[in-house]
Amino acid sequence: MAGVIAVSDAGRRTIMINEEACFFVFGRIKGKILAWQLGKILSIPAVKDAQSGGQLG
Repeated sequence: MAGVIAVSDAGRRTIMINEEACFFVFGRIKGKILAWQLGKILSIPAVKDAQSGGQLG
């Protein structure tokens, strides 16, 4: 289990998946599937608009 902290907005998350690293660790086919799934899951914004997550200040 790994934790990731990143700044993102309602339009897009800032996480990018490195496919080559997935290929190296899991092999070509499993790495491609894993990279695709992680990309789909992690690219969905966590909030719907600017007010959803609250504002600082």
